[in-house]
This record gives sequence, structure tokens and C-alpha cells, in this order.
Amino acid sequence: MAAGFEVRPEELAALAAELAALAAALADDVDDCRAVAAALNAALPGTEGWRAAGVAVACGTLLRALAGNAEALAGTLAASLASYRSLDAALAGEAPR
Repeated sequence: MAAGFEVRPEELAALAAELAALAAALADDVDDCRAVAAALNAALPGTEGWRAAGVAVACGTLLRALAGNAEALAGTLAASLASYRSLDAALAGEAPR
């Protein structure tokens, strides 16, 4: 017998919401990294400030990418859930929820 899977709509919706919240939090951290980069560049003289600011900018860039991916995954899960619910309702002869 082939292995199957079970869709738990409420858990899928909760996961999508958690991912959306994570994306928002990560996006907020991007702004913090930019602010820290400027402060580090101003506070540390010469090459040290430039390098430290570069690390902060790189962290912000990474966080922006992670936020975008988390947001995209949250959207994909939400759309999948809506499609699942619509198909489930159609099969049951009901209006979609």
C-alpha cells in the first residue's frame, strides 16, 4: 500500500501565519542591520569600521532574503490551503469556506 498524507487545514493555516509573522520580524531586523552598519562605520576608524559595516550590511541582505522566502512560503501555503478547502467543499457539494 502506498504511503499517503493527511492535510490538517487548521495546522496548515497556523504554519502559514507563523511564517508570515517570521517574515515580518525578519524584515524589521533588516532596518536594524542598516542602522547598525552606519553606526559601526561612524564609530570605528578606518578599515575596521568599513569591514564591520560591511558585515552588518551582509547580515541585512541575508535577512532580507530570508524574509522574502518566508513570505513567499507563507503565501504558497495559504494559497494551497484555499485551493484545498475549495476542492474539498466542491467534492462535498458545499460552498467554499
